[in-house]
Amino acid sequence: MLKNTGVGKLLLNGNEPVKISNSSEGFTVVQPSTSEIAPNGSLTFKVNFAPTEEKSYGGTVTVSSNDPSGDFSFTITASGVPTKPIASIFYGTMEIMQSGTIHAGEVMITQSGSIEVIIKNSGDAVLTIDPANITITGANAAAFSKQTNPGASISAGSQSQFTIQCTPTTPGENNATLTIPTNDASRNPAVVFLRVTVTRGAAVLELSQGGAVIANNTITPYDFGQVELGDNKTSVFTIKNTGNIPLELTNNPVVESSNPAFTISTQPANRTISPGDTVPFIIRYTPTAERQDTGTITIGNNSNSLMFTFTVTGTGYANKPQITLKQGNTAIAVNAEFDLGTIAAGKTKDIIFTIGNSGDADLAFVTVNNNRINLADNDAGLFAVTYQPSASMVVTPGNTTTFTVRFAPTTTGPNFTTTMQIKTNSRNNDEFAFVVKGAARPADTEARLSGLQFTQGKLDQQFHADITSYTLKIDAGLPLVQVTPTSMDSTINDLKVNGVSQSSGVQSRDIILASTATVTIVVTAEDGTTTQTYTVTINRIVNYSNANLTSLYASNMDETDVDNVLNFLDTNNKTYWDALPDETQLKFKVTPVNTNATVKINGATISNGVYTGGYNLNSGAAVTIFTFTILSEDGENQRTITFESRYMGSQWTKVGDLPGTGSNELSEYPYEHTVIVHNNQFMMTNSYETFLSPNGAAWTKSFTYPDDIDHWRCSTVLFNNTVYNIGGSKWNNSSEEYETASVVSSSTNGTIWTIASPVTGLTNGVQNHTSVVFNGAIYTMGGFTKTVEQTNAVWRSTNGTSWTSVAPPAWGAETATQAWYTITKYLLLAAAIMAVIQNTVMCGAPVMEPAGFRKPLLRHGPEGTTIRLL
Repeated sequence: MLKNTGVGKLLLNGNEPVKISNSSEGFTVVQPSTSEIAPNGSLTFKVNFAPTEEKSYGGTVTVSSNDPSGDFSFTITASGVPTKPIASIFYGTMEIMQSGTIHAGEVMITQSGSIEVIIKNSGDAVLTIDPANITITGANAAAFSKQTNPGASISAGSQSQFTIQCTPTTPGENNATLTIPTNDASRNPAVVFLRVTVTRGAAVLELSQGGAVIANNTITPYDFGQVELGDNKTSVFTIKNTGNIPLELTNNPVVESSNPAFTISTQPANRTISPGDTVPFIIRYTPTAERQDTGTITIGNNSNSLMFTFTVTGTGYANKPQITLKQGNTAIAVNAEFDLGTIAAGKTKDIIFTIGNSGDADLAFVTVNNNRINLADNDAGLFAVTYQPSASMVVTPGNTTTFTVRFAPTTTGPNFTTTMQIKTNSRNNDEFAFVVKGAARPADTEARLSGLQFTQGKLDQQFHADITSYTLKIDAGLPLVQVTPTSMDSTINDLKVNGVSQSSGVQSRDIILASTATVTIVVTAEDGTTTQTYTVTINRIVNYSNANLTSLYASNMDETDVDNVLNFLDTNNKTYWDALPDETQLKFKVTPVNTNATVKINGATISNGVYTGGYNLNSGAAVTIFTFTILSEDGENQRTITFESRYMGSQWTKVGDLPGTGSNELSEYPYEHTVIVHNNQFMMTNSYETFLSPNGAAWTKSFTYPDDIDHWRCSTVLFNNTVYNIGGSKWNNSSEEYETASVVSSSTNGTIWTIASPVTGLTNGVQNHTSVVFNGAIYTMGGFTKTVEQTNAVWRSTNGTSWTSVAPPAWGAETATQAWYTITKYLLLAAAIMAVIQNTVMCGAPVMEPAGFRKPLLRHGPEGTTIRLL
């Protein structure tokens, strides 16, 4: 390395600033990569040595630069030596040094292992080996043997390997010396030590059945369970060698049994079982008598125990029945006592017992004294079997039969008993006996009812056990009723309703109201002689359970605005009232279908069928809510109606009055007129005059139509920035009737009007109609004509002069709640309204109902061709 320790650049001279003199043989120079070295910088160059013969070499190296001290020189020497091989011994990836040891691990006696020895040549000449003279010596040399040979020569950088087999016979550590002749002067011969640890092998017998391991000499036998005589049961057992040497099964036969009831139906297929392998065998149990059998199973083998032993057991049995006894869900054991309770003397009580068969053969009865169920120690003959199993009765496994015992005491007493005896072919308890006991008390004389409940209607007074006469109020429209009488004495279970027996607490048969005026309930006491009779008179009342109304009128205080609220109810029984600004109170008249029904307003009862006093309305826009409740006469049904009211004009401010008289005002009060907004002002047409107003307060007459033109009851639309007055009517003095006109006038300013002539279409004229602009045209709908009177015609025009008829609308059918509307042929568009909403023509009209009340009806249809009820 060259380093510049000065303060200026060190400059190397020439293309070869580094040279070797005196002796350049064997030496060559690799020049520096640059000719400049900065202050404190450094630069390297290389001198290579390649001798050609075995001798000493030398020379002088000179570096030429601008160093003020001149060129820098130093001497180099080297020696040429001959090439040689180098022998390296490896075991796997581990290098074994001279006299090192190869630890080859564990080897089992009777088994063998192998040792792979690798020889590498890390020198620069060919390494030669003498395979024939590779020797293994030492204390346990017999345990090791050379199986293969390495190559005789190994080139530089290459390797060769050979195998030594280890077959030891002596347990513990086995050692030997491996000697390998080579031409490596430093390792001739190569010597390494061989070492293995020798262990003894063992075979281990593991026995299992169904995954459960059975230990050798276990005290818990394997149980085959119950096996029916004449049948057999087999189980598969598995032998596994969990040792590390083959397991030899040495007996002949391999598996032996000490009891002929247990036979080895299938012996193991292999006598030699390798480590980890398994082999099965099968034992069959065949019982010959009803008893428990036990056997010893032995398996000879070469494991440490030499003999594997375990026991097996099983029970032989014959199918037999087994008697069981129950009363209801209560099991009765043999010799047990069953208490059937206390009853009244002179009464009877029947108890049903159930005999079952939990065995596996048919249960048959043994007849004794002509009976299958016998009684012993029967006190005074108070117990009897009223129902017996038949002599041929057989109860199959899992099934049952019954018998009935009756207790009929004639006198009172605390403890009457009898013993029930049943003989069968049962495996156990073939003579089944148990005790039945009961007590008797005096008969009760209680004959009253504790309750009387009808399915419909209402008693005129609350039921009491000592009150025997009642009236049942019930709706006259009901066809039948049922009654549930409940006796005061729970032991009474025989009542009579209109002469028909029934149980206490049970609903009666149908009582037909049209043919029954009185319901009679007779209760007979437990003593059989004491009775009590209850009488219920049927009072059928028309609309007794009806909570509906005939009418509900809402009115202002002077009754100038009266409406039947029922006509406005929605599906939630709600309706609304828009009060005028001068209305501060409302009054109501409510008439229920049943005049005895109870009507309340906001919780306070009112008189039926007459107007109430005034109810104050909330001021401003606040909503006033009235809640009407109607409770039926029987108190079972209730209807609620919600009525909400607010000031209709609460958000309006009066700006003035329409013109009434004078030369510059309307000749008549405005009614059936039209109003439209155009050019930022109101335009009103009434009969033959047009008025304009910028604010709705000040009006100026702008035009008077000629005498032969009259637009009374016309319609007005704004179309293409032009106002059109369409149709209408005028009074004809000669005929003394109004004539319907087909005239159309138009104006862009409300002052100058043009009368369209001639007008095509609008046959027979039109009045009391309505018009709307829709999809680039004017549509005129409904109203009156002179000849047809009412019409459902629809006319269309794009200029107000030429009109074409649109197919008459197919009016939609009225809903059930609107069936009273008479709109089957024509729509009466008196003072109708029309608008375009969501690309659909919307048309509404007041329609007359039979009572004369006007109710809005809304229908719609695109292009005026299909009209349906909303």
